[in-house]
Amino acid sequence: MQKQNVVVVGGGLSGLFAVNKLAKNKNLNITLIEGSPSCGGLLNCFQSESGVYYDQGTHFASKTGVDSIDDILFDETDFENNWYQFSYLNSGNFAFNKWTFDTQVVDIRNLPDCEYHKALGQLISAETITTSDTFSEYAKSHLGEYLYHELFKPTVYKLYGDDVDLLSIQPRVGYFGLNRVVALDDITTESLKKIPKYDEKLAYSSSKYYSEKITTQECYLYPKDKKGIQFWIDKMHERAVKNGVNILTSTEIKKLDVSKKKVTSIITSDGKIYSSDLVIWTVPPSILLKLSNIECSFSYKPLLRTANLFHYSFDKPLFNCKNHYVWNWDKNYRSFRLTFYNNFTGCTAHDSRVTVEVLSSPEESQRISSEEILKELRDMEIIGEEHHLTDESKQVIHSTFPVPDKKLQKLSNEIRGKVEAELENVIIAGRHSGSVWLQSDVIKAINHEIEARIF
Repeated sequence: MQKQNVVVVGGGLSGLFAVNKLAKNKNLNITLIEGSPSCGGLLNCFQSESGVYYDQGTHFASKTGVDSIDDILFDETDFENNWYQFSYLNSGNFAFNKWTFDTQVVDIRNLPDCEYHKALGQLISAETITTSDTFSEYAKSHLGEYLYHELFKPTVYKLYGDDVDLLSIQPRVGYFGLNRVVALDDITTESLKKIPKYDEKLAYSSSKYYSEKITTQECYLYPKDKKGIQFWIDKMHERAVKNGVNILTSTEIKKLDVSKKKVTSIITSDGKIYSSDLVIWTVPPSILLKLSNIECSFSYKPLLRTANLFHYSFDKPLFNCKNHYVWNWDKNYRSFRLTFYNNFTGCTAHDSRVTVEVLSSPEESQRISSEEILKELRDMEIIGEEHHLTDESKQVIHSTFPVPDKKLQKLSNEIRGKVEAELENVIIAGRHSGSVWLQSDVIKAINHEIEARIF
């Protein structure tokens, strides 16, 4: 029986899972093509000049609850020695100049009494306009005028820029969980959440309390290896190679040959040709159309934010010794998410590491200094004057977070539809598919597509 040729484009988590899944079928020749020098994308670690490793933002692995998938994602041979395990992620947040250590969701009880009662009254009485097509109208009807002006709108400006057009952005994308707030004690909240309109806007006061209420057993993981989350990528890469997958890195695609609505071969910039019976595409699908020489009239260009990652090591434990990571919702700070590595590795002696994430435009990025971010850490009382730096780096990654413009989802749907109509043997997979976002959902969707086509 002649083997089928499958080409996977993109060597991130989606691509690596795909090739390891495909490798279970011994009647396939599998090739993975990655343009960067190594697989993994943002799940690769960053190494400072002095040799200290940091993740590129907050990254955890998680089990999907589907044994056949988790067996591919994780090597169970020496599981206990390789992974820290958590039943929930201990996230916190900083808002209204106060800390909440038990959840990433804003706790409006931290507001002064007068403002709290005003915000609570508006929140409870607000009737969400689910059909609204504008961000402002939806947010005001969902959370009330006060929280819209003091929390929701400032956060959108902080994440996407002061010049973002509020009329053009999508009204309901969650905005990193900001669609709910903690407003009452958990007993009262649990009673109110039985009513759908309150369930959509109220949150429990702790991640632990929430994890005990959900029916599915969640499992979050973080590697014990010094390279952090990259350990996961390295292991999946090793297994793929061991299973006979041909992995090409630092390889650019020059052209796709198309015949009778099928990609028959992929030609790389070095002139090599890879035959394809099936293509799994995990990078932006607009590139696929261009390389296939398929005419399209899409003129909209998504707006992409620059991620500024400030990596620090200190000679003493951080004052926050509880949270794995925190969100900074306070409008007076540039930082929006912070990762406290020592709080999930269990090591709190020396070299306490933290990564601070700031979103900006490419032009703004040049003006954000390490001194400014260190001052924020002191102002939030994460560190004190007695903390001394043992390592620091600034990492700039352009074109990361897309501004959630309404045209973006429309464009994504149009491109996906064009690919499905013009290329019958291509699977658009991963977050670039536009249909899934959460890590476990992305992996499950890829697994489903591969089983439908191959197994």
